[in-house]
Amino acid sequence: MIEKNILDEIERLKHDYIDLKAEINELNNAINKSQISNSRKRGVYTSAGALCEAILKFIYQKDTNHQKPVNKLMLDELLIKVNDLLPPQVMINFRTIQAWRNYGTHDKDDMRNADSNSFIMVDMALSNIVNWFFTSYLKIDTPSENKNLINITEIDKVPQKKKINTKKKSADIYLSKEETHIPIENSKQIAPKNKSSVSKPQKKVTKGSTESTESGAVLTIGSQVWTSKNLDVTTYRNGDVIPQVQDANAWASLTTGAWCYYDNDASNGPKYGKLYNWYAVNDPRGLAPKGFHIPSDAEWTTLTDYLGGKEAAGTKMKSSFGWDENGNGSNSSGFAGFPGGYRNYDGTFNSIGRNGNWWSAAESNSNDAWYRNLNYFNGNVLRSDDFKQNAFSVRCLGD
Repeated sequence: MIEKNILDEIERLKHDYIDLKAEINELNNAINKSQISNSRKRGVYTSAGALCEAILKFIYQKDTNHQKPVNKLMLDELLIKVNDLLPPQVMINFRTIQAWRNYGTHDKDDMRNADSNSFIMVDMALSNIVNWFFTSYLKIDTPSENKNLINITEIDKVPQKKKINTKKKSADIYLSKEETHIPIENSKQIAPKNKSSVSKPQKKVTKGSTESTESGAVLTIGSQVWTSKNLDVTTYRNGDVIPQVQDANAWASLTTGAWCYYDNDASNGPKYGKLYNWYAVNDPRGLAPKGFHIPSDAEWTTLTDYLGGKEAAGTKMKSSFGWDENGNGSNSSGFAGFPGGYRNYDGTFNSIGRNGNWWSAAESNSNDAWYRNLNYFNGNVLRSDDFKQNAFSVRCLGD
């Protein structure tokens, strides 16, 4: 017999869909759509995103036997976690909702592009998602105003789904404003590359060029001097050892600094470097070598602004090879950002070949810290925050 809390959740999802569907229908049937308020438009996109989040949380917990709370997980991260459980055509529909949800969230002062066609797109995508979720996944009737909400005898027949293979490449999730009007194909997220033990440069170098110092290569981009490779140290600046943690359960319980190779495979080290949790970044003993520091959130913004802004800088920062699906950059800045993947807070690995993430030294709240993301499907640089337990790449900036 299906547990009552699961039945209650399915019933809630059905009610939420029926209410949202009625709102979308009313907007689609409006005689003068230009008079629809921006706040009401945003409400549709936000509600659609919330419904999709709830569906994905249900799938993630059920099919992976995930024991930790998932309330904090947002649509972007959930799409990565359940990528291997969703048919590609369903994933495209989720990304359509994600795109409009992000547009409605971030472009609060300009909803002129949110016309009647957008409601049709959201309506179609949401209908496809709900039809798949109830008829193919749960094996019950799709909700409508004229149908009973729950058929318990049919729910009991729901087959067990396979668990996520978290080592497979996952789909990415972060979309720019320019990408918010079309479904986005597979993408992904998080950290990259190689190694470097560096000290303060002895002489100035020009933009895009590298110069060897006593302990590594550096390059000047604008007024900043960056290391040309990802950090690859095993000790703090004072000589204390940073522990390497391979076990997933041990990683998930960390509250102190640690590092790992992607997939715990040392052969990834020469190209992508090590992955560090934010506790190592923030350790007072110093993760960066003498003469360098971990860049602040503002210093990352200085870099992307110099390279033309967040919507242009990614192409200039990505390496000219090594990215999936011809997602290479020009590397005109010399930053040479490789897609080295990341380690999730639960100890699993994701996204090598598709994303690179680099920590900043700034926390956004007590649980999260700011980072920068490059991905294979566009030339943007994403600024976002995530759990401090995650392991991302680290790049150092001259003092």
